[in-house]
Amino acid sequence: MELFFCPKTLLAQRAAFAVSHILEESPQLAGKYEYQLANLLNKRVHDANKRCIVKFYMTHEVSEVNTSLMIDNCFKLLMDPKGAIAIKASAMSVLFNFSKIYPDLQIELKAVIESQLKNGSTGFLNRANKILNYLNK
Repeated sequence: MELFFCPKTLLAQRAAFAVSHILEESPQLAGKYEYQLANLLNKRVHDANKRCIVKFYMTHEVSEVNTSLMIDNCFKLLMDPKGAIAIKASAMSVLFNFSKIYPDLQIELKAVIESQLKNGSTGFLNRANKILNYLNK
């Protein structure tokens, strides 16, 4: 994990691949680094690191202590006009999962997704439409 958080981009990028596989096999290891992982989404780091984090949290819960930080950073990723499509789509899924727990987020999530539709790729639009269909029910 030390290399994953390393300021040297190339090392951190390469570590992201390994960390992604390690967290899938042993998700409990993320707990110790949860705040650092959530906080890293708001930093200038390689997209591989951000993708690793949001991909992991698409299928794993965030502790209540770090929930607001994760929500805030995922909204920032989703609204970033220069952000990578895979990161945006994964951040959208993380936010959708939170919206099931915190229904008040659904209105904001819906508005942000709709604002992103005109610039979305096919994959982004597919996920966005599935989430919007659920939110519109």
